[in-house]
Amino acid sequence: MNSLEHDRYERGQRIFWGNYVMVYSGFDTVTNEQVAIKYNEDVDRAMREADCYKHIQGLEGFPAWKSDWLDLRGKHYGGLAIGLLGPSLTTLVKEAEGKKLSLKTTLQAADQIITRIEALHQTGLVHRDVRPENFCIGFKESGKDGTVYMIDFDKSKGYIDLTLSTMGRLRGVRPGLP
Repeated sequence: MNSLEHDRYERGQRIFWGNYVMVYSGFDTVTNEQVAIKYNEDVDRAMREADCYKHIQGLEGFPAWKSDWLDLRGKHYGGLAIGLLGPSLTTLVKEAEGKKLSLKTTLQAADQIITRIEALHQTGLVHRDVRPENFCIGFKESGKDGTVYMIDFDKSKGYIDLTLSTMGRLRGVRPGLP
């Protein structure tokens, strides 16, 4: 992580805040692109999330990783910048007429969510925090407004070593059980 990289981003409005995390809209002054800037006070989680974004870079339905950094001046935190997306599925439902999505929209979103989870697992990662808040829709301006994106990988972990040629069994699990 680069300790000076964050200086290239202009921070905009706050999009989300939680216990140890703040997310802002932002602007990349080098590439002239809109980004989401995430600050995490848990440096280990921030580094793990940045590594996940780098690992899945280029896969459809995952935001583009732009950069990451550590700020060790004063209050320690990790930060990262990714492509800015539209609203979460939770927000879409809250704003929908009757507080629900149509059957067609629900099925289309479900199909994409399953595809994203499957693609993530094929890279050897498991998300560990799958919920509507962690899926966003692309911006209309980007031409990807029907695309569902999976976000928020600070709890993700590797679950399988893809280089293994043989597998053992878990201790305490009887043979024959999945």
